[in-house]
Amino acid sequence: MMLRKMTLGRTGMEVTQLGYGAALRWTPDEDRVERVLNAVLDAGINFIDTSWCYPSSEELIGRYIGHRRSEYSISTKLCFKKYFGKENITCTVIARYHKNFIEVKTGWPKKG
Repeated sequence: MMLRKMTLGRTGMEVTQLGYGAALRWTPDEDRVERVLNAVLDAGINFIDTSWCYPSSEELIGRYIGHRRSEYSISTKLCFKKYFGKENITCTVIARYHKNFIEVKTGWPKKG
C-alpha cells in the first residue's frame, strides 16, 4: 500500500500525510530505536518530526538512518526561543544534519 503524499506548504517538498514523531518517551534502548526508525522508512513514511530539545532524538536519527538520508525529510523545531538565540540554534541544526535546510515559518496564535 502506498502512503498518500502532499506538498508541504510552499516548500515544494512531497511528504507522506502520515509522519513519524521522534520524541522519545522512554529511555532509549538503541536496538529498539534502530528497529523502529528503519521500520518507519520501510513502511514508506518519509516525514520525521524531531527537535533538538527531544533528548537524543536527532543524534539517534543520524546514527541509525543517516545512511538512508535520501529517503526522508526532517522537520525540526526551535524550542524555547525566548531563552536561546535563533542564530545559535540554526547553526546547531545545520551542523547535526550536514545538509541545507528550508525554513518553514510558523507563528504563534494571537491572544484574543
